[in-house]
Amino acid sequence: MKNRMNMNLRDVENLLKEYGVQASAQRIAICHHVLTTNTHPTVDDVKAWADDNFPKMSLATVYNTLNLLSDVGLLKTLKFPHSDKAHFDGDSSAHFHFLDEETGTIYDIPSEKMQYQLDLPKGFILSEVDFLVKGKYLG
Repeated sequence: MKNRMNMNLRDVENLLKEYGVQASAQRIAICHHVLTTNTHPTVDDVKAWADDNFPKMSLATVYNTLNLLSDVGLLKTLKFPHSDKAHFDGDSSAHFHFLDEETGTIYDIPSEKMQYQLDLPKGFILSEVDFLVKGKYLG
């Protein structure tokens, strides 16, 4: 897949088709927005963006599209302890998340920047590591 931050609307349209998703203008726009941002938006965040760019797009369309894109594996749905709302992540690379406890901002940490060693029970293999690092800005 092309670097998600450099994807244009045509790239997103083709990507949706690869994932078996009908590429409507609204789906392309929502998918492009989430894939090309690092902000881990909620449904409300995407709806606010849509209101500025596509005023007639309904909340139901935003909600259904984000869930569809998550269901097919284009986005990952994230739940964080600081929020009762789902956040959506368009970065499919291996990475962790850092939560600024003061602002609620979520940052990506590349997985190669963190080291961990796990002793799994005999006969098990690791399929995924998913955890949240929290902290506060001091400067």
